[in-house]
Amino acid sequence: MEGYTRDSLRAMRREALQEKQNHQEKGSKFITLLIILLFLGAGGFYIKTMKPEWLPAEWSFEAINEQFKAWKADWNAAFQQEDVLSVQQTVEDALAEQNEKD
Repeated sequence: MEGYTRDSLRAMRREALQEKQNHQEKGSKFITLLIILLFLGAGGFYIKTMKPEWLPAEWSFEAINEQFKAWKADWNAAFQQEDVLSVQQTVEDALAEQNEKD
């Protein structure tokens, strides 16, 4: 204790308080983010279970889920090496399906 001066003790105390304050700020940011995510999840669950009339049919969760599945399949097909015959058959099937709809 003899080697410390008043100024050095004040500086150490100031550093300790500043470190404690920074730690509290990080924790409060985490809690704020957690609360926001919780409310977003609750809102999503509410809309999914309520199925409001103002939500268009093409925006239904089932349609969005099917769209994501289609995108995932497209993504996987783009990055996987498939033989040309398989891709050609898929294109022909899709065109035939589209012609049936028309």
